[in-house]
Amino acid sequence: MKSMPSIRTANYRHEVSDALENSRAVDAAVAFASNEGLNFANIRAKLEHLLRNDGSARILVDLQLGNTHPDFLEQILDWRNENLDIQCCHYESANGLFHPKLYIFHFKDGSKRAITGSANWTGEAYSVNIEHGVVLDGSTTEPILTEMQIVFEKLWSSQNAKDITSEVLQAYRPYWRKWRGLDSRSRRRTSGTWQRVESRLAAQIQQPEFRWPDRDAAFLLGAITARGSIDIERSLVTIALRYGGTRYSHNGQRGYIGKGNIAFEAASVVPLIPQAIADRIRLAIYPTIPAITPRSRSYEIRIDCQDNQKLLDELKKFFGSSASYQQFRVPRQILTADKEHQEDFIRGYGLTCALVSSGTYGPGIARQEQIWLRPTTQNERQFDQIADMLEKSFGIVTYKHRRKDRDVHLKVRCGDWLDIGFGVDWLDSIVEEGARLNGALAPPQVP
Repeated sequence: MKSMPSIRTANYRHEVSDALENSRAVDAAVAFASNEGLNFANIRAKLEHLLRNDGSARILVDLQLGNTHPDFLEQILDWRNENLDIQCCHYESANGLFHPKLYIFHFKDGSKRAITGSANWTGEAYSVNIEHGVVLDGSTTEPILTEMQIVFEKLWSSQNAKDITSEVLQAYRPYWRKWRGLDSRSRRRTSGTWQRVESRLAAQIQQPEFRWPDRDAAFLLGAITARGSIDIERSLVTIALRYGGTRYSHNGQRGYIGKGNIAFEAASVVPLIPQAIADRIRLAIYPTIPAITPRSRSYEIRIDCQDNQKLLDELKKFFGSSASYQQFRVPRQILTADKEHQEDFIRGYGLTCALVSSGTYGPGIARQEQIWLRPTTQNERQFDQIADMLEKSFGIVTYKHRRKDRDVHLKVRCGDWLDIGFGVDWLDSIVEEGARLNGALAPPQVP
């Protein structure tokens, strides 16, 4: 009599961890995967042990909704760089969502175990969520297990399954930061957004050059306009940020930055801003890699164009013969661009040079939280252009401010700034959401 497969309800708290102990290979197709999914129940160590003992793994995930954690992908790439036999792809679904939760374990004794149900590869699914699934154990010839393997193989071999490379991860990380905290309406837009990110990345790999019109290029132009300089002789573009020193203090606590009752350790949070800027502008200049250089009281982002002279030639079309933000005007291509490109220009400009403060916004207006666009320059013509763009394109009221002991700057109400999706700083819970939109995540707040 033919033996029947063993079928039981899945106890996700233990299933994946226990199955890895006896496996020589694993195939997984899950919608989402997280770093906590590797950390839970010693799964990371067990999977690594499998790989280092001639085992293999194939993992298929979704990236379009921005729920797969980039650190999960980075760990897989690290293992692959060690020549361990692990592959990872993302499924680009043209219609509907990629939403399976299928795990297939190939045991050392020749048998198989498949787990299918509601749980993604996440710590929450394995611990606190209310999930349901079934476990099937049987031989490799068992028909239902064979059919489940066929399902996986069709997904894996589909033209929609795209290899996750370091370039894909580099593009995905700021995308993940941008979308992971948004509401369901925004999440529904991310499928098409990720496809555009991936298409742009593929085009840049084939044709590595600065392109216009392009939203990442608009962000780069904003950052350069705010605090950039272009050195033609040295083939160098530099974005010199003003924050980053060691003199921060908040409520008597040296080394902290914050406002009100919310404070963060400056050494932990300040470096996130130049990294967020560098992550985004890299998409516009691939394969050139921007370098972040700490200074005594600031950070500097350097773009070495020795091997990318065409980038310098393109930038000259936007900035003419001017050498730095002290003379730069808002490029005419931005002034005549559509609202999307102007938005990314302002986002790059703001993330590079803005601060959050509390004080008088303008004549007759009470003290309140405000964004200071303050790149430290006397370039009033540029400020007039920025103010005009904010007011005409986005309906934001600006207040131009100047003191004898300070450079000219613009003030914008935080509420107005965040209402249109611009985040700049890291100082409090309100602006933290805006920072998340720009890919600059604040760490946990200090008690």
